Amino acid sequence: MLPPVGVGTCALLQKASEQVAECLRRAAEAEDRAEGTNDAKNKAEYQRIADTWRTLARSYEFQGSLGRFISFNESRKKALPFVPPSSPQIISPAELQTKTDFLD
Repeated sequence: MLPPVGVGTCALLQKASEQVAECLRRAAEAEDRAEGTNDAKNKAEYQRIADTWRTLARSYEFQGSLGRFISFNESRKKALPFVPPSSPQIISPAELQTKTDFLD
């Protein structure tokens, strides 16, 4: 669960960014190991590990994106006053045909 929006949100986004960088570093390391081995089984395993690190990096990127979205929505809610919805006006098809279009 995400912490409330505010000062902690910036820290959360920074942490997510650092986690993405770490995951990508580890993925590159696994790629290097895959390229450095001649054993097909080990090469496939290192490739799988690299893919797993990249998947985790995308997860952290999504977390950061979600945090920014929540922060934006919270600041937007504070900036705009609440406007209660009006009751919808239902117009029957017969009334719709008799109404004059003011744009014509």
